Amino acid sequence: MINFFFILLLCIADQIRINLGGLVSLLDIFVLIYAMLYIIQNRGMGIFARDREIRTVSKLFAALVVVQIVSEILVGNSLANAAKGIGVTVVCYVKFLFLLGLFFRNKSNLAIFLLGSLIANILFFRTNDFFGLGKMDVESEDIAMGEGLTMAYFKYKISPLINSSLILASIYYKRIRFAWVLAAVGLLTIVLGARSSGLILLIAGVAPLLIYHKFKWNRKRIAVCLVLVAMVAGYGYKTYVDSVLAGEINSGNSQNQLASADNPYNVFDLLKLGRTEVYVGVLAFTESPWIGWGAWPRDPGLKFNALQSYIQGKRMDKRKFFSETIPTHSVIVGYAVYNGIFSVLLIVAIIWFFFRRGATTLRTKNVFVFLVVCTLANMVWDTLFSPISTVRFQFVLYFATLYYIYKVMQYPELARKYGYVTDDTVKA
Repeated sequence: MINFFFILLLCIADQIRINLGGLVSLLDIFVLIYAMLYIIQNRGMGIFARDREIRTVSKLFAALVVVQIVSEILVGNSLANAAKGIGVTVVCYVKFLFLLGLFFRNKSNLAIFLLGSLIANILFFRTNDFFGLGKMDVESEDIAMGEGLTMAYFKYKISPLINSSLILASIYYKRIRFAWVLAAVGLLTIVLGARSSGLILLIAGVAPLLIYHKFKWNRKRIAVCLVLVAMVAGYGYKTYVDSVLAGEINSGNSQNQLASADNPYNVFDLLKLGRTEVYVGVLAFTESPWIGWGAWPRDPGLKFNALQSYIQGKRMDKRKFFSETIPTHSVIVGYAVYNGIFSVLLIVAIIWFFFRRGATTLRTKNVFVFLVVCTLANMVWDTLFSPISTVRFQFVLYFATLYYIYKVMQYPELARKYGYVTDDTVKA
């Protein structure tokens, strides 16, 4: 019980943030102090130094920090902004090791931490969440584009809470039929307007059904399956667009976005309109690809923000404009714009390191199947379409979760002893 309340306290501490030139959570401060004391006491990384793979990813993080420092110096960025950019990477690495150590202390700590995060998100419902399984911040741009406050709360608060609750429940309900529940709720969420959250849950439900189907997979069957999935998805998307344009589905800003698209049946047009910051960020990157613009760079003449407004079909009043930085809203585009091509290559290498290890755990049926699929899908989505600040919040949990499960699954007897793999695991 003491262990549960300690972990819950950590989750709550991550929701309490103070401004130190940038928002920093109490957990960030605690972990950084703990890390310094740990290094002093162990004269290095301690037990983590024995893990060859941890040493590998540590080198990638170190190289990324060096590239960021060089970039910030060359572009002459302000010390405050440079520190914020570099701090994202440093805090991510330190918190990852802290959480990984926490998970290894007790076989139940991963599930307890997920539950603690869920409880903390509910307690801090009206504030931004940066550490759940989904994105929880309600953005003024979305409300301005026609979301409506109620719909914005559903998309960014209620829907992620539903996702987190179902994924947590899947750890204890060890039946593959639970996939149908995830898929059904995911489809319903998409129809209600929370497309990204619904898609993540749909993938978390459908993927295990395909992976653990009784017949043996080969290249031909995989190719046929992919074609069938593409056809069903394409037809489903066309039906969805027709229903929205006909007014049969009225939820969120779907109707406004689809009506504004040059070709609403082209999913890339919808992405360009719905994630305009990413498209504009790529254009900014092409103007300074080698060293970037520096962390949180000022938009010269607001030309990139003006382009964003033009694509979205909005008029931009500079007197009322709330942002003077180059828009990115993507982890990989953010690193590219901030610190150039070498930084984005390194962050992609780091993300791939954890993605690959997480994917290998799906070779064995275990209680974390739905959690792993959901985490992988979320990580891909956030890599493409979430702001760079999520690296020190959501990505920390992604990395620690995937690596912990990966490591335990390398020792089948230990995994069975912990109850992660049993005779009834993900049975029908």
